[in-house]
Amino acid sequence: AHLLERYLEKKLHAKGIKMTATEALKHLSRIRSAHIEIKGTIYRLHSEASPEAVTIFQALGYRIPPRIEPLAKDDRDAKTEDSRAQNALV
Repeated sequence: AHLLERYLEKKLHAKGIKMTATEALKHLSRIRSAHIEIKGTIYRLHSEASPEAVTIFQALGYRIPPRIEPLAKDDRDAKTEDSRAQNALV
C-alpha cells in the first residue's frame, strides 16, 4: 500500500499537484456508482467528478468515467452474479 501511495504522489507532484495520496484518494472516493436497468439494458451511473477528481484523473492519464454508460455483456453477467450473491446473504 505504501508503494502505491508514493507512486500516486510522485505522479501528482510531476504534474505540479501538491496533494498527498490520502487527499487524492479522498477526492476520488466521493465518486459514486450505481447500476440501473431500463428496458432490459443495464446501465452504470456515476456521480459528477469534482474538479479535484478531474485533475487527479488527468494527472494519472486516465479518462474521466462517463456519467452514464451501458454495461457490456460480460459486465452485465458479473452484475447478475453480484446480485445473486447479495441476495443469498439476505
